Amino acid sequence: MKPLGKESPKTEAPKDAIELMSGPIFLVVRFSHMDGVDVIDTLEGVIRKRGYCWFGKYGQPISSEKIKKLTRGGELPFHIVFARIANGTRGKNLLAYEYVGAEVSRSMPAQGDYPSYYNEFKHRIKTWLRIEARTTPQIALDDIITISGGQSVKHSLMTSQSGHFFGRLVQRKK
Repeated sequence: MKPLGKESPKTEAPKDAIELMSGPIFLVVRFSHMDGVDVIDTLEGVIRKRGYCWFGKYGQPISSEKIKKLTRGGELPFHIVFARIANGTRGKNLLAYEYVGAEVSRSMPAQGDYPSYYNEFKHRIKTWLRIEARTTPQIALDDIITISGGQSVKHSLMTSQSGHFFGRLVQRKK
C-alpha cells in the first residue's frame, strides 16, 4: 500500500477550519519499524490472504468502549490510520496508511490472522485492531482534527508522545 503521500511540515491547526464533520471517526496510531520488519508490508500480506488483519498495538491500550461511544455504537464507521515519521526527515514529514477499522479487542486473535513476527513480541501488545483494506480515496492527515484538543492530528503526532489519537474530518471554508 502506498502512503497517503508526503505530508507538508506544517504543524498548526488549519486556520480555515470551520467545524468538525459528522462522518467517520479516525483512530490515528503511531507506529515504527522497531522490530526490524516493514509493518505495512506484513499487514498487507495478511490482508491479501485473509481479507483482513489484526494489528497488535504496543503501549497504552485503546478502549473498545470509547470507540463504541464515538461511533454511536457502530452507527458511524471508523478508520484506522497508521502514521510514522519518514526516514531521514528529522521528524518533519509523516507517512500515513489508512484502513477500515473493523474491531478492537484485548484478546489475542487466531494464529494466521496477524503477522507472524508478533509471536515473538506478544508481551508488548496491549490492544488488537482488526483492519480491512480501504476501497475509497485516502484522507490527508491535514484534514483530520483531534477530538480531544481540536488540533490537527499532524501537529499532535509531531508534538505529543501519545501512541494514538481520535479525530474527525474538518470541513474547510471554500
